[in-house]
Amino acid sequence: MKTKVLITGLSSTLMSAFAHQIDRDKYEVIGLSRKKEGLDKAFSWINGDLNDLANMPKLLSEINILVHAAALTHVWDEKEYYRVNLVETEKLINAAVSAGVKKVVYVSSRTAGLNSGGYGKSKLLAEDLVKKSCKEWLIFRPSEVFGGSKNEGIEKLIFDAINKKVIFFPAGGEKMYPVDLEDVSSVMYLQAFVENKTNEIVTINGAEGYTYSDLIRKVAKKTGTKKILLPIPKMVMFMIRDVVKALGLKIGMVPDQVDRFYSKKETQEIAYSFKPFGLYIDELINGNLK
Repeated sequence: MKTKVLITGLSSTLMSAFAHQIDRDKYEVIGLSRKKEGLDKAFSWINGDLNDLANMPKLLSEINILVHAAALTHVWDEKEYYRVNLVETEKLINAAVSAGVKKVVYVSSRTAGLNSGGYGKSKLLAEDLVKKSCKEWLIFRPSEVFGGSKNEGIEKLIFDAINKKVIFFPAGGEKMYPVDLEDVSSVMYLQAFVENKTNEIVTINGAEGYTYSDLIRKVAKKTGTKKILLPIPKMVMFMIRDVVKALGLKIGMVPDQVDRFYSKKETQEIAYSFKPFGLYIDELINGNLK
């Protein structure tokens, strides 16, 4: 009989890449999704959300490993982070433990922290919940992931740096440590299923750290173009955050992204050959110029 693995958030690019590495001769991979169409036929699917899953004790009793990756990442109302990322996670974890799920793998974020806004704080509190509630657990904290969506996060930053002449960006802040999507999924698979790590928090980050200006200048050098860099002071960034929050403005960012950007973050060395971020920038530039 195959070991059953249930993955929330399986429809995401990262978790799909992770799941496709799991040996399906040994494991049955089951995904949770609110969608009914366009789902990967390589996996079994349950229709519903986290609350629905928490109310399926019979199903959970058949699960050996729960990989919980579903979360809200960008919302204007920070209460929503706590409702989904913490409260609904707590219901699911309690139900899984009661049903006898052997191990919980929780996909968190390198931004998890008390000073990282609603998203980062909700992820840190959820981590604490997993550690206290589960006998066997493993927590992953991915850094900025590249190789996925081209319309958000660090991908958007790179494309802006390639295509725009005048670039506004937040001054200061912690360095970004971009890491390839395939590398993140591979490290998670190896540590969860091959090395069978337990009761550890693993930060998955690239080897090279970049500030916004470092990255923009790197792109400009590779493209041979001149960029006008206009840094926005930290104090002004927090003023923008407060105005956006007070007025509910939709300007392409949510307020707590400012807190995330300026919060303290950790890095970790992992014995793995990560794809150099510079090589990825080369690939994007070459593809963009064709």
